[in-house]
Amino acid sequence: MGVVDSFADSLKDSATNPAYRLLKSKNITELEFLCLTHPHNDHFRGMSQILHGFTVKQFWTFFGPDPNDVKLVKTYFTAEAVQLDRAAFTEVAEELASSFDIVEARKIDRQLVVSRRPMYPVPGDPHLDVAIRGIAPTDERMFIYKKMLLNSLANTPGEVEAIPREKHNVISSGLMINFGQARILLGGDVEERAWQKILGENRP
Repeated sequence: MGVVDSFADSLKDSATNPAYRLLKSKNITELEFLCLTHPHNDHFRGMSQILHGFTVKQFWTFFGPDPNDVKLVKTYFTAEAVQLDRAAFTEVAEELASSFDIVEARKIDRQLVVSRRPMYPVPGDPHLDVAIRGIAPTDERMFIYKKMLLNSLANTPGEVEAIPREKHNVISSGLMINFGQARILLGGDVEERAWQKILGENRP
C-alpha cells in the first residue's frame, strides 16, 4: 500500500483522516511509500498522523534532496505564520514541519519526485505488474520554486513576502502508475502551463 497526500479535519483526531481510517480498517501496518505532492494544507494536513500510525518505508516529496531545501520550506512557512499572526497559519506551518521532522527522526528513506524518475520499485522488477515514476516537477519548476522561496525571505529584511497560494502548485509532484495494461496519472496540482513540457518529457 502507498498513500499520496493527506487531509484531516482535525489534527487532534486521526478519525477525521479518511486515509488513516481506511488503512486501519484493512489492518494495514506498513506503507511502501507516503507521498507529499506539494505544500498546500489540503494536501498534507494530517500527514503526521499517518507517519505516527504506520511504518513508512519511503517518504516521497516535492523538494530536495538537499536537507537545506527542506529547511528553506519550513523557514518560509514558519516566518509567514509569525508575520500573519493567525492561528490557522501557525497550525499549517507546524504540521508541515512536524511531518518532515518525523521522517528525519525515524530515518525514513526520503526520495525526491521529479520528472522521468522511477519511484517504485527500484530497482525495477519485471515480475511485478506495477511500476510508478515521477512526471513532475521538472528541473525548471524546481528552480523557479526555490527562487521564489529565497526571494520571499530575502527581498525585504525582517519581512516575508507571502507567496500567492497558487504559486505553490509550481512544485507539485505528479506520478504515472503503470498497472498491467492500465496507465494512471496522478497530477497533484500540476497546472496547465506545466503540462506541455511534462508531456514532452514523458512520451511512451
